[in-house]
Amino acid sequence: MKKIAFFLIISLLTVSWTSHKKVGGIYRYFWVKKTNSIYGLLTAAGVRQKIYKEWLYGGNEQRYIFNPKGEIWIDNAISSEEFDLTVAHELNERHLMAKYGWEYQTAHDSSLSLELTIRHKNEEICQAHEASLKKVGVTDSYNIKEIKYIHDSIQLKNIYRIPMGNRDGISIWVVDGYLVRKNIYPDFGFSR
Repeated sequence: MKKIAFFLIISLLTVSWTSHKKVGGIYRYFWVKKTNSIYGLLTAAGVRQKIYKEWLYGGNEQRYIFNPKGEIWIDNAISSEEFDLTVAHELNERHLMAKYGWEYQTAHDSSLSLELTIRHKNEEICQAHEASLKKVGVTDSYNIKEIKYIHDSIQLKNIYRIPMGNRDGISIWVVDGYLVRKNIYPDFGFSR
């Protein structure tokens, strides 16, 4: 289990989606991974309307015979915090069923366990990152401070949710926008 979890976490961190486009029917966006010919699809709620009314979050061809071979389906309504976890879940479930012949429920339970492992690891990474940061200012690039009663600099706590990796030397994170707007800068995420 640990080897599989490690493999999937590393695989998710190295995913390089090369193309995306809107396509008809149940597909909203189509991404192609460069290596291993693994495909990820974001689907609309149309799966529930047109194919299987109890379909939730994601799927793979080992679980659903209507899911095309080599595709992982992810519901386009899923949150950014749940996206990578659902991809990991579906890849793990598919792998265990296809390679080892595991029954769905056993593979599904293993994948839920993998999700928990990743959730706890993400929490550890976020807490360590916040602990490593110095205090930050609470103004924008125009030196506007929107919450007048807070200090001019604060220690970030419980803001970071999911590490998304680095691109071009920039660290990318999913953060709790509600807490940023409530405690630091109310206009975060909104344009002026």
